[in-house]
Amino acid sequence: MASMCYTIMCMVILVSCLIYLLLGLLYFLLQNQLHVLKTVSQPANEQSFATDCQDLAARGHESGAYTLSLPDGLGSMKVFCDMETDKGGWTVFQRRFDGSVDFYRDWDHYDHGFGDANGEYWLGLRNIRRLISQESRWILRIDLEHYDSYITYAVYDSFMISDNASNYALSVGTYSGNASDNLKRVRHSSYTIHDGMQFTTYDRDNDHFAMGNCASIHKGAWWYNRCYASNLNGLYILHPSVYSWYNQPELQNGMIWNGLLKRSEMKIKRIR
Repeated sequence: MASMCYTIMCMVILVSCLIYLLLGLLYFLLQNQLHVLKTVSQPANEQSFATDCQDLAARGHESGAYTLSLPDGLGSMKVFCDMETDKGGWTVFQRRFDGSVDFYRDWDHYDHGFGDANGEYWLGLRNIRRLISQESRWILRIDLEHYDSYITYAVYDSFMISDNASNYALSVGTYSGNASDNLKRVRHSSYTIHDGMQFTTYDRDNDHFAMGNCASIHKGAWWYNRCYASNLNGLYILHPSVYSWYNQPELQNGMIWNGLLKRSEMKIKRIR
């Protein structure tokens, strides 16, 4: 009898030890799984609540493509965030650097956007409008690189475009930088001022040029006047033999801002 009790006791102890070990293993596996889920899902959750790149910059994110969700309920948008230039937090809406994306497109493409935020892209006029319709004042920065590797920039202390009904007319504030003011300042004549102009594509002529459509003539899409002092959505010209576009008809349809460019980024940031 004593021997049987001893055997039963040993079995109880053994089963208890096995249950304890299984519970410990299960706890370890659950904790590990929760850690993996937290690691994978946290960036997505953070992005889902970001309304611009400044929100992401404040959380320590690096430059790259992110998905923004705006409070207007019209869906998310994918953008490239510049977290390095001038304290970071810039939401890029135009990005060109290798000519891999064709920018000679119609109104619908420029309205809705095209390309990929991981590469060359245009965010879309309606999406730019959605961003800046949030209650804030926005500044515009334009970063440029010429074919001789000369890097310049232009900053405007306010930036706004109107709605679709007004063809996204451009309004910019005071200029600073070293690229020269090619949006607002009178250069060769008042006919080249872009500030106040409506957006024009080859299939929707909103410029002030009576002899034709500036977008069609110069193979771009822009806030043309009659016609331009800058043309950042013009043709991407690879390996040009000369860099100056003055008196060079074959280059005047290119990506222009005081000469032919090989890189352009247009980006905005809210002033808080």
